[in-house]
Amino acid sequence: MIQGQTSVLHWGDLLQQYRTLIYILLEKKNEAHISTVTVTELSKVLRLSHADIASRIKKCIGFGILEAVEPTGFRVLQSDLTYTPIGYMAQLLQVIKQLPESSFEQQADAMQISVKELESVYGYFLYLLL
Repeated sequence: MIQGQTSVLHWGDLLQQYRTLIYILLEKKNEAHISTVTVTELSKVLRLSHADIASRIKKCIGFGILEAVEPTGFRVLQSDLTYTPIGYMAQLLQVIKQLPESSFEQQADAMQISVKELESVYGYFLYLLL
């Protein structure tokens, strides 16, 4: 297997974790659309450490996907991740998988976004790493 393919698969797993996190929060919301699922519960379901769960929640808040609601709840602001940073990252992974030798311009064209917007998508990946 080519090294780049391994990386793409790991990114795909990470993006799926974000989708699953959002799904769980949506499934556990109350009539006020607030989910009070604990980090421990999320940790068990996603098989991630408490620190990893807290990091993913923080990133979702930063991306505008979640909102923290006091004292321990979360509200999903964006359930369709297609047009969120997470959705754009998933699209970019597909483009790279289909066109591994493509330039930034070709990737932007394939995603139907500008090169400037594509630069932001690459920035999202860096944000996820931090």
